[in-house]
Amino acid sequence: MRKNREGFTLMELLAVIVILAVIALIATPLIMNVINDAKKGAARDAGYSVIKAGELKAATSGIENTNPPYHYDEGSNLPMKGTKPTKFTLDINEEMDTQLRAWINGFCVIKNYGNETVTIDENQTTETDCVNSEPATDESCFVTTEFISEDDITIHEDQCVAYLKEQSGENMQQEEIEKICKNEVIPGYDATLKEDIIDMYYDGEMEEINALLDNGVITIKDAKSVTIDDYHFENKKCTTDVVIPSKIDGKKVVAISDAAFYTWIQNEQVKSNRELEMSPITSVKFPSSIISIGEGAFYENQITGELDLSNLDNIKEIGLEAFVSKNRGSYKTLYLPNKYINYLKNDYSAPTVLDDFFNASYLKIKKGSIDPEDIIDEYNHTIEDTDFCSQFSNVVEETDEYIKYGKIDC
Repeated sequence: MRKNREGFTLMELLAVIVILAVIALIATPLIMNVINDAKKGAARDAGYSVIKAGELKAATSGIENTNPPYHYDEGSNLPMKGTKPTKFTLDINEEMDTQLRAWINGFCVIKNYGNETVTIDENQTTETDCVNSEPATDESCFVTTEFISEDDITIHEDQCVAYLKEQSGENMQQEEIEKICKNEVIPGYDATLKEDIIDMYYDGEMEEINALLDNGVITIKDAKSVTIDDYHFENKKCTTDVVIPSKIDGKKVVAISDAAFYTWIQNEQVKSNRELEMSPITSVKFPSSIISIGEGAFYENQITGELDLSNLDNIKEIGLEAFVSKNRGSYKTLYLPNKYINYLKNDYSAPTVLDDFFNASYLKIKKGSIDPEDIIDEYNHTIEDTDFCSQFSNVVEETDEYIKYGKIDC
C-alpha cells in the first residue's frame, strides 16, 4: 500500500526563506567586516616585514661603509617574507628612523618618521596616490580644537520651548520661541540656534552652552573632527613645506582657522628689530577632507609657482586673503577642483582667491562631472562687476586630468 507523505506547505517554505534572508542580512555585513579587518591586519603585518627587510639591508650597507640616508623601492630586492607590496617606497634617515608608503593587497600602508606604528591610510584609494603622495607633516606640529557642525547638535524642542519661555519671560512671543527651537531664523536675528551655538563654541562661551546642555535643551555628539588653529614654526622639525594630515589624534581634519599659519617673524635686517607679520609657509598640501579655510589662514605666505587646491572636492568656503602671498604675483598658477566656485566668494561678491591671485597668469580646472568651461564661465561672470580687469579664456594646455587657461587682460 502507498503511504501518504506530508510535505511543507507554501507558507512554511516562505517563512523559512524569510528567516534565512534576515539571518543573511544581519550576518553578511558582520562577516565582511571581519574579513576586511583581517585583510587590513595582513597588510599591516606585510608593512612591518618591508621595514624589517629595509633595516636589515641598511645594516648590511653600514657594514659596507655606505652611510644613511637610504631609499628603497620595489626594485631594491629587499629580503622580504610573506606578502610583498606591488609598489612601495621606504626611506631610512640618519637616525635610522623609517618612513614607508606601500600598496599592499588594495590597502595604502604607511609609517611616518617619529611613529612606531604602521597604519592604513584609507584616504588613499589608488596605488599611485598612495605611494607617490608625500608623507604628512608630524601631527605634533599642529595645534587643534574639536570641530562641531550642525549635524552634531540635536535640539530637543519641548525642553527648548520651556527653557526659552522661562528665560525670556514676556520678551518673546510663543511663535518666535517655537521657530527658534525648530532651528529657524526669526525676524531681527541673522542666525539659527545651531549657528549661534557653534559661534559660542568657537568663541569660548561655554557657560551658555553648558546651561543649554544641563537643562536638556540640546545634546552635542562627541566631536570626531578637528580644525587646525596654529602651527609650531618654532619647532625645527615643523618645516615650512607643510603636508596637512587627513587625521590628527585619530580625528579627521576638516577645517583651518583664521590666521592659523600666520605668525610674527623677527626681521634681523631691520635695525629697530621690529617684527613682521607673515606666514613662513613655502608650500602646502591639503587632505580632501578640508571643508573650510579661514580668513588670512596663510596670509603673506612664501609660496611660489602653483597653489594646488584641486583635491578639495568637499570645500565649502575659503576666507578673504587666505592665500595672499608676501611677494604679490609670486603665484603663477591656481589649480581648482571640479566644482562651481561659490566657495570662493566673499562679502564683497568677488572671488576670494582671485583677490589673492590678482597677478596669476594661469587657472587650471580639474576635469570631472562638471564641464571646466562652465566653471570658467562662472568664474569670469563673477568678476565682471568687480575691479579685476582680467578674465581666463584661452586654453593653453589640456591633459586627461585638467584644462589650463591663460589670462586675458582688459
